[in-house]
Amino acid sequence: MQLRLVAAFATYEYDSIDNADVPRIAFVDRVDLTGRGGAAVRCLTRAIVQEYLASATSSTERATAVHIYAKAAGAYLLPQSDKLGSKRVLDGRQLAKWWIATLRPLVGTATDASLYCPGEPDWCPFPGLAAPWKYCLSYSRAATRTLSFSTCPTMS
Repeated sequence: MQLRLVAAFATYEYDSIDNADVPRIAFVDRVDLTGRGGAAVRCLTRAIVQEYLASATSSTERATAVHIYAKAAGAYLLPQSDKLGSKRVLDGRQLAKWWIATLRPLVGTATDASLYCPGEPDWCPFPGLAAPWKYCLSYSRAATRTLSFSTCPTMS
């Protein structure tokens, strides 16, 4: 039996051991798929990312901030995966919509949820973005659970 890597994601967690008032930060840096496995792998990847984020924000003892940086790219963590032919590469707008859908279960429990597209106009390029989402940069210290999602320009 030959095993194949079909998905990968990279995260960083930051925590202050000296100051309990500083929120913990879970930063999702990259998520990438090879394209193998089709819709089942895409659903599984979303579920794994959601479970990680739910776990990272489950503490009631400390405030937790989740920051996600998303950039549309053919091969992000898995080199040359875009050359396999079966990979569906998302453009910036599709990627942002994927993240909004992926974060939807967590947004209901967030006290601050923001989306920002650096280099884009000050108005939200996502019509119908519903509360509690706000289109702005957000580093709220007052929030007990923060979701901050930034995506790269080129939202075509």
